[in-house]
Amino acid sequence: MRQNWKPKPGDRLIRHPRQDEMGPIRVTVEQRRVQSRTGASPLIIVLIFAILVAISTGLLLMPFAHHGTGMTPFMDALFTATSAVTVTGLVIQETSTYWTPAGQAMLMGIIFVGGLGFMTLATFLLVLVGQRVTLRQRLLIRESLGANQLGGLVRMAVGIVLIAIGIQIVGFVALAVRFWFIYPPGEAIWQAAFHAVSGFNNAGFIAFKEESGL
Repeated sequence: MRQNWKPKPGDRLIRHPRQDEMGPIRVTVEQRRVQSRTGASPLIIVLIFAILVAISTGLLLMPFAHHGTGMTPFMDALFTATSAVTVTGLVIQETSTYWTPAGQAMLMGIIFVGGLGFMTLATFLLVLVGQRVTLRQRLLIRESLGANQLGGLVRMAVGIVLIAIGIQIVGFVALAVRFWFIYPPGEAIWQAAFHAVSGFNNAGFIAFKEESGL
């Protein structure tokens, strides 16, 4: 009798759930560990600083970097490299007499990178070659610049580099005009370039010889 039953027009079919379908549904969700990139940024900046000091020390250790025979004493190279990277201006050897022109040129480059900041300069180079700046790099830039926001950091870094280079060029021209009447042309240009970079970055390195009176 029940098997012959057929719904009539207008009847509603109500489906009763089975007992096993009425039980609670348990879903297992695996917890993923999300590593904080922001927390690791200061450590990476310290590591980059240490690498920069190590590279600078290695360059200043070269025999052609100083007047004398053999390699530069390790402590002289390490102390001077650290002072140049941190632009503190502390020296244990006279810059003008101890270091060769090649050594002074390396010091000028180290001061330039240390004064601007490695991440700021690296960001400028990435933009210059058309590379995209990743989120991790933006976090590092924020830490190095002490900024609070992520937006506009790349533009800020590029602007800092361009303004810094522009001011140093102006300083170079002004010093070159002044030194032109004191030194031979080649020496005047070199002294102007070195002290424009050292002066702008407040490094305190002086390449004047002791007998030079300005």
